[in-house]
Amino acid sequence: MKPKKRHQIMESFEVRRELTDLLSASMEDYIESIFIEQEKKGYARTNEVAEKLNVQIPSATKMIKKLASLNLLKHEKYGVVCLTEKGMKIGTFLWERHQIVETFLKSLGIKKDLYQFTEAMEHSVNEEILINIEVLNNFFKYYPKYKRELDNFKKDYIL
Repeated sequence: MKPKKRHQIMESFEVRRELTDLLSASMEDYIESIFIEQEKKGYARTNEVAEKLNVQIPSATKMIKKLASLNLLKHEKYGVVCLTEKGMKIGTFLWERHQIVETFLKSLGIKKDLYQFTEAMEHSVNEEILINIEVLNNFFKYYPKYKRELDNFKKDYIL
């Protein structure tokens, strides 16, 4: 499998620019959480989203209604939530971004609080940084010898 070409990565960012410029980090977290559940079982539930994001159900309901007003998801009876096509495009990008940042942090040897650091970092990286992180991730994937050299260097460097 070949690494993504730069133009494929850029297409992903064009989708992001078009669709996520008006979204807050919190809105992105909701969409990402719903996306993950929807990929697993075809839908999400408001109470599951609230639990995953560590918020109260009324707060989750309010945000879900706001995202529905932006046509990013459909909120149905009994707390069932499904992303629209537009919401799925955003969710796909957000999940890919999460995976890129998490892979990078793992390659640095980060284990403790990995999820929290990934969540914090993913909202603050710009396009250029994320592309370069993905390039580095792929470099280590396709040239594992250099990843091992980095790990050995770290052992000598960090006493």
